[in-house]
Amino acid sequence: FIARRGWDTCGLWDGEPFSNKRVIIRCLHGYGDAIQFLRYAKLVRQTASRVIVETHPEMMSLVAAIPFVDEVVTWSRGLPRESWDQQIEVTELPRAFRTGLCTIPRDIPYIEIPEAAQALSRNNFGGSGRPKVGLLWGSSTWNPARSVALEHFLPLCETPTLISTVFSAVRLALNSKGAPPSSGFTTPPCIPHQFWIPPPI
Repeated sequence: FIARRGWDTCGLWDGEPFSNKRVIIRCLHGYGDAIQFLRYAKLVRQTASRVIVETHPEMMSLVAAIPFVDEVVTWSRGLPRESWDQQIEVTELPRAFRTGLCTIPRDIPYIEIPEAAQALSRNNFGGSGRPKVGLLWGSSTWNPARSVALEHFLPLCETPTLISTVFSAVRLALNSKGAPPSSGFTTPPCIPHQFWIPPPI
């Protein structure tokens, strides 16, 4: 957060209740953290007057599908200070609500994927009833050491009776035409779908 925008003199959560406030939830970690912890936004919305989520550019459409989120923004299009009353980082929410294993919000699904998007996915990956496995094996440039070599996942291809489709995603800088690098990354033929995810803005 500090590296991206400089020191925030407002700090993050001030420890005060969210009642009747415009609360901005900042997703400053990875996609997985944002997806998992945004389930708590429902608890925020129960007392807050408005819930705003600031997240990764690539996550905006997904977060917009959460019914108890009023507005979604990203880091490159932040909100002026006067547009919110209180802020909290998304991974602070369990502490704010003092939840334990038995009280973690479990209302699922809490992300309402539009039917058109679901139909597109079914069309792209086929209609088999067997599981489809997605692999995000390449990390961001924030810490490349977290990447896992794709060949370590190839044994998944050896279980066709259990897994119908294996597809992978890697976060890489795109070239000037918006395409992935033309060399250095080869997807094995047993992984028919490859997605290239641009790095965050």
